[in-house]
Amino acid sequence: MTALPSDSLEFRREVPSSLLLTVLDATLECELVARNVYVRSELAGVGYGQPESHRTSVRLAPYMWDALNEIARRERMTVDDICSHIARRIGWRSMNPSSGQQVSLANAIRVFSVVYFRHAAEEAERLAAAYRVATESN
Repeated sequence: MTALPSDSLEFRREVPSSLLLTVLDATLECELVARNVYVRSELAGVGYGQPESHRTSVRLAPYMWDALNEIARRERMTVDDICSHIARRIGWRSMNPSSGQQVSLANAIRVFSVVYFRHAAEEAERLAAAYRVATESN
């Protein structure tokens, strides 16, 4: 077994940022909240007007519900629309071929939310850097 450098095993001794402290505090308030979402079937509704939907209960922490609502607002969609898209992408109600286990819609929503905001933060950083370069050259 290869030994790791000693500095990688030490904890950082700096004081956490206020953002990190806020997030750590939020993890203490992680009681799950169950809400119903309506996942539309990709097969229903062809030629019949409104697609059929399936009501299902999803349990998420309040901050995850807030994040999902914020994504819906930004994308001008409903939470049900977003959950329907996520469900279709993960093949909800089917087996995950790589693991042979059913994929949890709640877990997929959590991952989706984190990835969405991570990409949004990276885009904001990219735009801010481009703005700095443009204003410095003038």
